Amino acid sequence: MATKISVANVPANRTETEIKSVFGEAGKVVHVELLKNQKTGERLESCTVTFANEDEAVKAYLEIDGDFLGGSKPIKIRFYDSSLQEAAEKGLLGPFSGKKRKHFK
Repeated sequence: MATKISVANVPANRTETEIKSVFGEAGKVVHVELLKNQKTGERLESCTVTFANEDEAVKAYLEIDGDFLGGSKPIKIRFYDSSLQEAAEKGLLGPFSGKKRKHFK
């Protein structure tokens, strides 16, 4: 089942393609939504990423959360699914082997 995550502290100048490329290292990204201020239309420093399944979203959390993607603040990933978010906060998500993090420059 598709699993959606929220990503904060993504520099506003990053494109959908760049974000999809980084998160695609963890699994199949089916959708990226760049969030905008509803009043001004300006890009916010956040987005949502939807993965094809839960395992890929968890892998992204474990590999990418806290990374710096070209900004001054580490990104923060949160799950839309409350049970996954609770498990993440308690450190209950198991380790995944995978590629090293890909950083924006």
